[in-house]
Amino acid sequence: MDPSNEKSQFAFVLLFESDDTPCSFFCFSDKEREEWVSVLKKASYEGLRATLSDLRRQLLDLTGEDPLADDFIPLCPPIAHTDVGSVNSTKPKLKSGSLIDELPGLLGPDLSPVLELSLSCQDLYRPSGISHLNTFCVLSVMTPPQSAWSKHAQTEVVESNSSPQYFTNVSFFAGNVTMTTRIKVAVYYVKEKDVDSSAPLLLGDAQFTVSDIVTAKQQKVERLLKLRDSSTSTGSATIQAWKLVDSPKSSRRFTSPSEVGSLRTNSLPDLSTTRALTQAGDGKRHEVAGFSISHRSSVRRQFGQPITRSYRFPTKDGLSFIKVWEIMGEGQYTWTIPIQLLKLFINEEKERIVELNELTNLSHSWAKSRDEMLQEHMNVVTYYSDMVSDLENHTGSTFKSSVAKGAPELEFVATNLHIQRMRVMTDKKPDKSVLYDVVTIGAPAAHSLRFKQGGLRRLLFSSKDLRTSSSLMLSEAHVTKIRHLSQNVEAVKAGIDSARDSLLSAAEKCVAPELKQAMQMIKEKVDQLRMQCEAELIATGSQLACDALQQDNTDGCREPSSDWVFNGETYIRIPPEWHLDTLCQKLEQLCLWLESKVDALCQLKHGIASSWHDCVSLVVKEVTVQIELVMRHVRTCLSLLLLQVECQWNSLGLSPCLMGPRHRRDIVLTQALSGLVTCFILHLKEHLIQSTFIQQLSQLGFLAHWESLLSTHGDEMGMLEDCSAAVDELNKILTFKLVQAEDNEMPVITGTRLSLLVAVPLKPSIFRLIPLELQQGRPIRVSVVLFSQGINEQQTFADRFGDSGLQNVINIESMSRLETYYENYRDLLSLRSSRVGRDIPDLANKLEQLRSNVNSRKTKNVDILVLSAELCRKMCGGRLTSCKSAKDRTSMSVTLDMCTILMKEHNLPPAIFDQALDTIRCQGTRLLNAEKNVGEKKFAFNALQVKALPKSYRPPEGTYRALQS
Repeated sequence: MDPSNEKSQFAFVLLFESDDTPCSFFCFSDKEREEWVSVLKKASYEGLRATLSDLRRQLLDLTGEDPLADDFIPLCPPIAHTDVGSVNSTKPKLKSGSLIDELPGLLGPDLSPVLELSLSCQDLYRPSGISHLNTFCVLSVMTPPQSAWSKHAQTEVVESNSSPQYFTNVSFFAGNVTMTTRIKVAVYYVKEKDVDSSAPLLLGDAQFTVSDIVTAKQQKVERLLKLRDSSTSTGSATIQAWKLVDSPKSSRRFTSPSEVGSLRTNSLPDLSTTRALTQAGDGKRHEVAGFSISHRSSVRRQFGQPITRSYRFPTKDGLSFIKVWEIMGEGQYTWTIPIQLLKLFINEEKERIVELNELTNLSHSWAKSRDEMLQEHMNVVTYYSDMVSDLENHTGSTFKSSVAKGAPELEFVATNLHIQRMRVMTDKKPDKSVLYDVVTIGAPAAHSLRFKQGGLRRLLFSSKDLRTSSSLMLSEAHVTKIRHLSQNVEAVKAGIDSARDSLLSAAEKCVAPELKQAMQMIKEKVDQLRMQCEAELIATGSQLACDALQQDNTDGCREPSSDWVFNGETYIRIPPEWHLDTLCQKLEQLCLWLESKVDALCQLKHGIASSWHDCVSLVVKEVTVQIELVMRHVRTCLSLLLLQVECQWNSLGLSPCLMGPRHRRDIVLTQALSGLVTCFILHLKEHLIQSTFIQQLSQLGFLAHWESLLSTHGDEMGMLEDCSAAVDELNKILTFKLVQAEDNEMPVITGTRLSLLVAVPLKPSIFRLIPLELQQGRPIRVSVVLFSQGINEQQTFADRFGDSGLQNVINIESMSRLETYYENYRDLLSLRSSRVGRDIPDLANKLEQLRSNVNSRKTKNVDILVLSAELCRKMCGGRLTSCKSAKDRTSMSVTLDMCTILMKEHNLPPAIFDQALDTIRCQGTRLLNAEKNVGEKKFAFNALQVKALPKSYRPPEGTYRALQS
């Protein structure tokens, strides 16, 4: 346009990719020009499509249904338009905790892309004045009838290289690419690695269609890079493709370039119906083997909202490549585990309410205490019931974001619980892949209760220190002893009832052997009941009961406590010889009387059923009454002991119910159990076919490595105290059991706060393959080892001016537990002589290195985390990683773990280790995890925090910013 022309002042030019002839538009004002540009944008296919998608989303939000779902029109996410001047276009920021169903790489039902591209450039032009050529690629797509380019993907920045190989692969999924789709590869130069803060300079671009690359020899195309207004080449780009095909066993695979001649297909395969076949030069159709990325059907059920990224790294020999898929998804039990556990807690509280209501005729002070505790427990039932209702009716986010970790209404829900999976294979062995899983979870902690008095570990230890000033231990340990004793007594009582029913049944049938056997069982159970009644706790409870009732029944005259005994209804003053011992002695006398009756009947050669039954039934009735007297006495004693402990907690300002240690314990236990159940089921499904692993589960239990990156300063000290107490509880009370189930795949939790059993359902076809003892219900123990090492600036402060003793104690405790498990694992391996020579020395060496690091006093000794993780992985253990919110430090840890595995196990060259690590951190799923939590695709670090991190845990430039975490 001629600048001297007045019409050019408010003109604009419209260019079409398919036509180099520009269309000039002249306007009379700047406002009119803006209106025309806006109208043309909205009138484009892309604009109308975006409007349609936006309206459909609004209707979906309002009605819950997609009005065009049956018309097979895909609901596509809004895609940022990209041109030379707008490389860094981004989506609108997402609300914290919202469902991220618009993130690129979000997988469809198949979990598999239909096409993947790997990019490299050669001999890129270096503009004058530029000494270090830092480049990245942007891929844009346009599918007819679209008339505008849409940004599809972007690679990492490769520094100081004029012939870069980009490690990030570009994936295309069913529904967003066809054979006629045009792809534009644009190469940009940036001065800094942080693309967002640098103005990119276009070096050149090239175009091709999907048909071009899938029909090319070895599915590879090379294109010269050129600028729009120049015919001079600025370098070249090589694009390598893998196209998804189906194997005879319906296992979807990517074709290997070395095995493909040429593909002559007219369209990409329909993943739901089509088997893609290649057509070679001889005109025959051949199925192509290659990289397999099929995922078991269980993956969809284990991963919620899965997001994927893929990479291609060279190996040390330079002759082959490592294909890596990274998948991140939400844990499927984030909400169901808290609901189940809360219901168990509610039932337990209701049972306690019944126990307290049965305490009658108490003195005024004891009655007042009982009423106070009744109200406390009823408050818990109400609070927990409301919590269950809220969780069951929860809609919206399918995970708990980091910014909501302190929300009281979500206090039982694990923070940012996700599954991080890495799938690795090489082009030399395309039929074999290896999976590495890590469960990432915010450290189990009661954020809603704050940490003013510390975490659960400190509260429990502090209470134990106070027991010297009281006749009873003021700790949960004492309550646990009382509860265990109560469970044991009730179990004995149930055994007596069962044996009694068997005896009556045998009497009706006149079967002497069964009659004698049932009588012997009654005797044994009565002896056990007598032994339980001799426990010191029950003796203390009897004294407590007498003291509690004397004051109202003696008119001010205190009598010796030996004058009082429980008569089945209340305590009355009777001769000193009539105590619990006397009740038990009478019970034994009745049992001897019953035994004499049974012996007499058994000596008869013949008998009438009615006479046998009548002979024993009267004595059995008296025995039953006497047992009930003993049981009511015992229950009252134990209930009063619990009431006394609860009152003592209350007097110390530590509520025994809401807002107290038990409430905190319930919170952290629920969060920790959510993570561990996710880890166990994930690990079980992937290793179930390994006979060694199944035997290991049966004989040794499940080993889980829990990595903590919390510091020992400030609130994080309280979080670490909560986390370590939760792990200790899991080791004490949790077991798993495998059960057969046809349809239900949801784990079922039963038990109480003292003992939890998680039943994991397996399909019948799989259940039949596990060892008989597991089929019969043998419980699977757990050994959770928590290794902790703070790495942030708060840990720096703690190391210099504070105290890091807690993490040292935690690591020493876990080291001892791990050594015990290793010894048992070594003995198990010794039965498989072929593996002893290879595995045992390596494990022993790793264990010795870990022991040395645990006993050292090196600050920020991350070798503890690396060695313990590697050792547990080699012993087929599960992995969990935590920091405050499982978002930033956790992301640094899991990405470091991924690259370490690639280097040690899959021949990733050490020379490109840092580049591979930066690529995964810049382009991988963990950055998207940060966006899911805080609405911005940045890790929440400031410059000072980054400098405080160990070097291998530092995020790349441009991936972090000071944010609320």
